[in-house]
Amino acid sequence: MENNDLKKWSLSMNDILKKIPSNIARAINEENQVYLQQLVKRSVRDLQQIARLDVNEANQLLLYISKIVLAKSIIPVSEVKASGTITTGCSSIDTVLKGGISLNGITEIYGESGVGKSQICLQLCLTVQTIINSDIQQKEDVFPSQRLHQLAKLLPLRITNFGTQLKLEDNVFIAHVADFKQLNICLDAKLPRLLKNRAIGLIIIDSIAGAFRSENENINYSERSLEFLTVASKLNKLGQKYEAAIVCINQVTDNITTGKSEACLGLAWKNLVSHRLYVCKLHNQIRKMEVIFSPYLKGNECHFTVKDTGVVNA
Repeated sequence: MENNDLKKWSLSMNDILKKIPSNIARAINEENQVYLQQLVKRSVRDLQQIARLDVNEANQLLLYISKIVLAKSIIPVSEVKASGTITTGCSSIDTVLKGGISLNGITEIYGESGVGKSQICLQLCLTVQTIINSDIQQKEDVFPSQRLHQLAKLLPLRITNFGTQLKLEDNVFIAHVADFKQLNICLDAKLPRLLKNRAIGLIIIDSIAGAFRSENENINYSERSLEFLTVASKLNKLGQKYEAAIVCINQVTDNITTGKSEACLGLAWKNLVSHRLYVCKLHNQIRKMEVIFSPYLKGNECHFTVKDTGVVNA
């Protein structure tokens, strides 16, 4: 619609607002964002019928509403609130992650077996309780309850801000899910119910690749991509609604073309992850964590090791 056309209109916006139904006029005057965002998605023809206007008036109204919605939708970067984080209990990792695991989006930690991915997550289940309770979903092997018990005893001796919390293990909830169907049920029913009734600060899936492992050689990749999207969407919604961090452990697979190891589940899953962290072993039990990508973290790395007292600086 050209600016010249706007000049030709005989009615001012005040005149139009007087003509339209009172509920729409009130929503516009009060800048009701929920209602206006629904209204701005309507076609001009729809607005003509809803607001009982002619085509020029409907066009002008749509432009006016769009400006209101846009003004509220775009904010300067300086006004964006910083994401909260959960400390990992290891200062070298926290430094690289600018405070710890982000409360925004999905954080993926991937690497070969035995490099310390689950150790980091077990420690997170306890450190999150310096802020709030935690929740973990373990999907494959037997849950390492003895190691959690050991950490629950030793970690408070190293980290002083656990307060008077005595039974840290009582605030860790475990669900065994073997495949996508079970995971989906958990995300639809069990987890929302738990989040509603308990103060949960952390959701961990260990490992995400296990839910999509298939013995069938003829995998429907289109269908599987939709399953990835379903899981990621539900996790993000729950995380945002209940202000909980989301961590997904992933395994590695060998790329025949490059000869290198890379995260399982391919590009379809990669595009749904906000923060990707790679963990590997170096020498003498020293591990390395590297930021592969993130909206705000640089591709830095740090070294750590795993002791009886948990994940600590190397």
